[in-house]
Amino acid sequence: MGKERTEVQKISPSKTKQTIGNENELIKDALCLWEEKTLSSGRTVIPFSFTVPEKLPPSFEGEYGFIRYQLRLRVVRPTPFIDQFVTRPLSITPIYDLKSLPYTSYRTRRVINEKREKILKNGYLKAIININKSGFVCGEKVDILVDINNESPAIIRGIKGVLRQHITYFSYDECEPKTRIKIAQCSYNIIEFDQRYEVSPKERSIYRGKSPQLPPVSPSIRRKRIHIDYDIQFEIYLEQCPSAFASIPIIIGNVPCNHSVDPPTVAFHRLDRLTPPSPSSVTSILNENILHLEQKCGKRSQIKDSLYNFNRRYLSPLTLYYDF
Repeated sequence: MGKERTEVQKISPSKTKQTIGNENELIKDALCLWEEKTLSSGRTVIPFSFTVPEKLPPSFEGEYGFIRYQLRLRVVRPTPFIDQFVTRPLSITPIYDLKSLPYTSYRTRRVINEKREKILKNGYLKAIININKSGFVCGEKVDILVDINNESPAIIRGIKGVLRQHITYFSYDECEPKTRIKIAQCSYNIIEFDQRYEVSPKERSIYRGKSPQLPPVSPSIRRKRIHIDYDIQFEIYLEQCPSAFASIPIIIGNVPCNHSVDPPTVAFHRLDRLTPPSPSSVTSILNENILHLEQKCGKRSQIKDSLYNFNRRYLSPLTLYYDF
């Protein structure tokens, strides 16, 4: 069993609580394990296995929605006895092959070109920020190169980068596809890396660095009800001046792309969000040597977790996994 759900509660002008959102059933497969009418006394072991369908969305827990899977076992008992149920949550992570999209290997850049009349009236600041590619997997580091031309009277004191996750929740009716509306949007800072780097006035310098390893987070997805996007926001500190900002969108998957190439056009760099790949077939990468960090998540309610004796551990502000 699997479902995708979004929900947000809002207060209307008449002070009444209004719930906006809906859910969709992703999968509901049934398998009969015992077809006899009776079970012998004592302990009975019934081994079974099942195949997880390909191209299911990953398990995800958010503030206004989730994608959950569970395995439910039902023991049918004769009347007047009540049927017994055992439920266990499942964590599913499909294959997101970054090589399936060419632009995940493109080198990406943003340009900061600012001339502020009050602060930088005697000059300007220009910075060209480059990252080695657009698609990454958990555990990778981002190569950063910043070409800084400081034609201003202010001193540059440092460079800061923030990996941000943007989650957008939608209400969607399968019967009326054109009625999809955005009900909530959240942004979170996943990791921050700050580097002291000074550039004196009227000087030019090139900064080279690497980000920390990307932590285990949900891959970039585009569902009808949930969008998960990522970008890296760069901040250049100016002494006694407001900082200069620029953001570069990236995609996070779990099968890495191999090479970095120059994009065919510059129009690609103007996008604020990148469309992630669709889940790939398992058979298409059987011969690949894949290294990745395990990503798991499950129920959000800690009360329900305690009923199943699950121990929740946090890997990042948005990712959690369970010990069984």
